Amino acid sequence: MTKSKTIVFIHGLWIHASSWQQWMAFFNEQGYKTINPGWPGEAETVAACRVNPKAMANLGAEEIVASYAKIIVRKHYMIPLSYTKL
Repeated sequence: MTKSKTIVFIHGLWIHASSWQQWMAFFNEQGYKTINPGWPGEAETVAACRVNPKAMANLGAEEIVASYAKIIVRKHYMIPLSYTKL
């Protein structure tokens, strides 16, 4: 059984998770699995985020990193468990 490689796209401040769609399509065509989880509280669309910007207000690096660590571990990607205790 061949293991597939997964690319996790993580966006920065003032960017929505959907900004990775073209890169995800490119890498999917190359045989990679891709995911682009949003920040905690991020809505599904840019428009929905604009309607309720307070949903992501007051997030710090610690909360954001912890959220991504949980997503990655939950999806069974290779990450040392020591990173999940952030």
